[in-house]
Order: sequence, then C-alpha cells, then structure tokens
Amino acid sequence: MVPSPAVPKSMFLPPFAAVFLLVISQISTTAGFSVNHSVGGDLGWHFNKTTNTSAVNYTFWSSSISFYLGEFLIFNKDPDSTVIQTYNATTYRLCSIDQDYGNLTSQFVVEDVEEERASGGVPVELTKQGSNYFFSSSENGLQCRNGMQFNINVMHGNGLPVPSPPPPPPLLLLLPPPSTTPVYRSGGMRWSFGGSFMLLLLIWVHAPVVMIP
Repeated sequence: MVPSPAVPKSMFLPPFAAVFLLVISQISTTAGFSVNHSVGGDLGWHFNKTTNTSAVNYTFWSSSISFYLGEFLIFNKDPDSTVIQTYNATTYRLCSIDQDYGNLTSQFVVEDVEEERASGGVPVELTKQGSNYFFSSSENGLQCRNGMQFNINVMHGNGLPVPSPPPPPPLLLLLPPPSTTPVYRSGGMRWSFGGSFMLLLLIWVHAPVVMIP
C-alpha cells in the first residue's frame, strides 16, 4: 500500500518559479498498480552535509530498474532535502526550479518529519510516459549538483489505473397520485361519493318492483 502523508504546515517557494506544489493528502491505487520503488534502496534519499555527497549514486540505482505508468517512487528523505519532479531537461540540468515557466515541475511535500517517517516517505506517482527527472533543490541546488539527482524513462506498461466507475443512481419509483375523491369515515365504515353512488345504483337495479294499486 502507498502511504498517505498529510498537508504541510508551511512551505517556501521562490517567488517567480512556475512550480506546482503538490500537497499529498491521500493516494489510492488500483490492484495491479501498487508497485513501489524505494529510491536509493535501504539508504534512501539522503545527503551527507559533512562530505557534501549523496548517500547513493542515484543514477546507478535507477539504471537497473524498469519503470511503468502507475507505479510509485517512495522518497525516504532528510528533512533538509526536497523532492522535485520535472519534465523539463533544462530545469534538471540547472538544478533549479526558479526558471521553469512551463508548468512542468512539481514539488512534493508532507506535513512533518515524524509523519513522513511513519508513512514510509514521500510517494510520487509516475503519471507521464517518457523522461522523468528528479532532484533535490535544497541549498540552492548544491545537493543536486553533488549527486541528489537522477532521471528515468517511464514506459507505458499497462497504462494508468482506470478509476472505478461511480455507483448507479438510486431507482426512482413513480407512485400514482392519490385519489381526489372525498373519503368519509363513520365508525368502522369507510365510503366515498363514488362508491356510495354505485352501491345505490345496484340496489335500485336489483330491488323488487312493488305495484301500488
């Protein structure tokens, strides 16, 4: 299953960056599309500030894996690292989100470190076929330039999961309109003008004829 991080408390973005800040509140998957790839394996998405190096050669890590639409990358990251996804090769090469004016870049965040750890990291769904670029923009791109980046080729596979169809609307029962004939009740008897008229007509038809001399 894919973790469901919550809304972030605060987030700073450069004022001119055309970047989608994706708040991950809930992610659901359809059976057959719940393949998760933990970025960097057991070492995760981490940066060593002492040596200014990434914990993993992420390009090497990703080179041995096939990626398909509908799968998820799980970033188990440092609090000071970011998760940037872009389809813009220039943004990726510059390690910066400031110059992306094509709405091709997204930043994924969660609420806090504890919740992120409890949920297993930051999930990113692969929704576009072709080149997908990932990097950390922290420290003005220093982390990206020192190994916190990789790109993958996402293949079609089975395609994106098809959402379940909505339930059918409830059946509408059309009841006949109530009778407009006045109904009267007297004790245990119930009669109406229409019914009483027919009763009197039957009595009159079947009544014996009495000849008065």
